[in-house]
Amino acid sequence: MFSIDTLRLTARFSRTQDLETESQALFDNYTGRTAESAFLARKPHRDVSDTLALLQNWSCARSWTHNNRVALIIEEKNSQQPIGQLVLFRDSRQLEFHFGISHDYAGQGLATELIQGLVNWATS
Repeated sequence: MFSIDTLRLTARFSRTQDLETESQALFDNYTGRTAESAFLARKPHRDVSDTLALLQNWSCARSWTHNNRVALIIEEKNSQQPIGQLVLFRDSRQLEFHFGISHDYAGQGLATELIQGLVNWATS
């Protein structure tokens, strides 16, 4: 299974058996919020169906192996709640990443921790 683990976070594929529940939680905590989209190229998702479609199409091994892109759910380990997204794009020479974490979790060093975990994963 593809995942990036840190002390407090896991960035992972969505779970097929929990797709609807995870879509709703991610929409409520991140993708559906205006403030969380303020500095992104995308607008907030209109409803949970936008988040569900994103997870179905981008948060799976098929997207990584066939399209060289993936959207991982960032999950806070203690609560097991989706709190953001990590999107990866790759080509033969580089890895590009975009990420966002809910404002509810700001000021805790989680973004720094996530990037450290991503660097460890990418260089291992």
